[in-house]
Amino acid sequence: MLCFATMDSLTVFLIKEISVIQLLTVRYWIFAIFALIFAYRQIGFKQAFQTPILGLQVTRSLFALAEVGIFVFGLKFLSLSEAHALLATFPLLTIVMAALFLKEKLRLIEITGVFAGLIGTLIILKPGSNVFTPEALIPLLAAILFASYQIMTRFVTDIDPYPTTLLYTAITGTVVSTLIVIPYWSGADVAIWGLIILMGSLGVAAQWLVISALHTSTASKLQPFNYSLLVFATVLGYVIFDQVPDIHTIVGATIIISAGLFVVLNRDQNQNQ
Repeated sequence: MLCFATMDSLTVFLIKEISVIQLLTVRYWIFAIFALIFAYRQIGFKQAFQTPILGLQVTRSLFALAEVGIFVFGLKFLSLSEAHALLATFPLLTIVMAALFLKEKLRLIEITGVFAGLIGTLIILKPGSNVFTPEALIPLLAAILFASYQIMTRFVTDIDPYPTTLLYTAITGTVVSTLIVIPYWSGADVAIWGLIILMGSLGVAAQWLVISALHTSTASKLQPFNYSLLVFATVLGYVIFDQVPDIHTIVGATIIISAGLFVVLNRDQNQNQ
């Protein structure tokens, strides 16, 4: 999570120098190299590219691309802590979508957690107040897209192996972003390119660490650690950019994290009984 937070910190600086789509494209280029190497070593290219659900894999990958692009765009207007506090709603949104589209049963625990998360979100957004800004809805849209991506991932993981899913995520994002970036491409000095490569490398390192963690533990047990991303983002935002979260962000984020942990930990406990 520290790698993800550091990568986002670099993004905040870089989007002042180059366009969001150019930054996103370079990130995907580096991601694609990693995905190709990983897929080749795990199952080989021939097997990795074989899938009976090509349309779903591509659609899911486009949702991932849109989520990352929208979230990065939101960093133009919001602090790291504000953006990540709203993005942290995605586990609760995933629960709601699972009930709607996967027909998963919602227990009182999940319903309570979702409503608590909604309250925390409204505290951060401050709708109806003079300090509300429409830009605050950008990371919330990213959270909705990421939750949708999670739901589609549940489908594809039952059919395709992980290297195939990772490969299509990287390749689809690389091809689409490269086609879009052509008219927006601009030059950058050596220092900027060095930061871009560092940012992309941190993304690869983060992906590798997540994969390694999933090899040693279950996704449900690792889920609570996702909320540490908000803590790291807040600390880095303060240290690097002197971004101090306001009381609304602190209170709202605390409620969202508490609600998410309450649901995840209780669900995991019930599954083990």
